[in-house]
Amino acid sequence: MKKHFLVIFTAILLLVGCANERLSAINEQYRETRAEIPNNCFFLSDYFKYDNNEGIQYVSSIQQGKEWYDTKKIYQTLTADADDNIFHKLLEACEICAEERPEDAVKYMKYKESILKVQRDKDKKIKAAKIAEEEELKKKREEEAKKLALSKKYNAEWCDGGILSKKNRCLLEGEFQIFEQQEAGTLVKPRINMSLKEIQMLAAFSQLSTLMSMTTGEPDELNRDLNDMADEMQQLVFIESNAKDSNQIDGAIVKGLFLRDGVYKYDSLSGTRTVKKIKRLQ
Repeated sequence: MKKHFLVIFTAILLLVGCANERLSAINEQYRETRAEIPNNCFFLSDYFKYDNNEGIQYVSSIQQGKEWYDTKKIYQTLTADADDNIFHKLLEACEICAEERPEDAVKYMKYKESILKVQRDKDKKIKAAKIAEEEELKKKREEEAKKLALSKKYNAEWCDGGILSKKNRCLLEGEFQIFEQQEAGTLVKPRINMSLKEIQMLAAFSQLSTLMSMTTGEPDELNRDLNDMADEMQQLVFIESNAKDSNQIDGAIVKGLFLRDGVYKYDSLSGTRTVKKIKRLQ
């Protein structure tokens, strides 16, 4: 049987001739690229096929078996996330073989058009990402300009870390939930808006920090900081009396621009308490 396969393989080699120098040069140029092409145009058609969604598939790798006839090609659908060199290598191979095997040119040009379609999708994706990045940068600059103008207007720096800032006098944009109305103002609790993805990432980092601490015996700094932040967020904050906040009911959410300015003392069942004081600006 092996001898029979050898005879057939030898006959094919004689039929198609030697390796194509141009294809060999491409393989050498893109030897680190995870896309395979043959060294002879006769075999190129076997390196492309279509998936169930009409997406073009290419050979991303070849698994060598114990015998040459056990070799297995691994196909992968070409997507807009593929490396540029993959597009270059596959397109150049199609162009070369269309020139050198005109009898199969239509087939190779169909492969080429399918590859170009995905490449155009990639170009659109890159362009959209660039536009989004530019918009984000523009938004950031506008926000910085706005903050600078407000800082000059109220003659105060911005709080680093919002309500958690250690600065005694600074500006902050915050969101709070009303805890209790008092004659002099409103006691509130800070709120932090986090997306589900951000919460999941924070939880994952927390678990990793705990595991590293258990493994190395080093202090768990991340979770200690998170605990300190959680404790701080449970502390009440006092908003000076104003028409917008003082008429709200317990549990209502208020937000806006505030000036962190000193502390406020009040009497509670547990004695005199001292909390951060803020003044509504906008």
